[in-house]
Amino acid sequence: MKGCRVSLLLLLGLGLRPGPSAACVESTYQARAFEATSEVLLYVEHHREDFCAGVPRRSQVTYVGPDGDTLATKTLDFSRHLIQPAVVLDDRRTGYREGAIVRGDSIDLFRRLDSGAEEFRASIRPERLAAINVGVDQAVRAYWDLLAAGAQVEFDFAVPDRLRSFHFRLRRLDEPGQRLRLRIEPANWWLRWVVSRIDLTYDVTQRRLLLYEGITDMRDKRGRRYRARIEFDYATPLPPP
Repeated sequence: MKGCRVSLLLLLGLGLRPGPSAACVESTYQARAFEATSEVLLYVEHHREDFCAGVPRRSQVTYVGPDGDTLATKTLDFSRHLIQPAVVLDDRRTGYREGAIVRGDSIDLFRRLDSGAEEFRASIRPERLAAINVGVDQAVRAYWDLLAAGAQVEFDFAVPDRLRSFHFRLRRLDEPGQRLRLRIEPANWWLRWVVSRIDLTYDVTQRRLLLYEGITDMRDKRGRRYRARIEFDYATPLPPP
């Protein structure tokens, strides 16, 4: 199986459209983002997710600074497709805004640099089924067995702040034990020299993301995205809103 390539086009037949509405439950957890090369806390993510029939339906992420101030919010709607959730991120510090929504076989992308800036939009039609934001996590779950066996999964990734999509691959880093370590990187070999990779570490038993290492949704004061290490804590639920 090692070296096998799989296209996300196959996911169209794997039931990644949520089923009919069912009884939903809320799940909450936290994640702490640290500087990639230190223990400096950048922000904390507060996640609230509605699960219906065992799959996510909606998600709200609040980004909280070390001093407790709300930095930004992100909303995700998985009701149309699990890999392509509609997403909107709003940065309260600057007014920066970006997002994506699927319309038929196209994806509408938009971004606004600050509260007084013009909003730019583009509609793209990727060659492969494109993942949007945390929809990559759903792709990992759908292809878990293949990835664990060493197969490479190729997909397009929609990037709102660039108003386009990029061709990436997802592959296993080492033999799985209690953890499964995966890497997201450009499918093109020479782009791997210039584009930052993303490493994901999953718990094998529950198939949940434990550690994210790479570029993030959040930006520093100069408008550049943080490169961070994000540690997920599922044991500490959030208080009621």
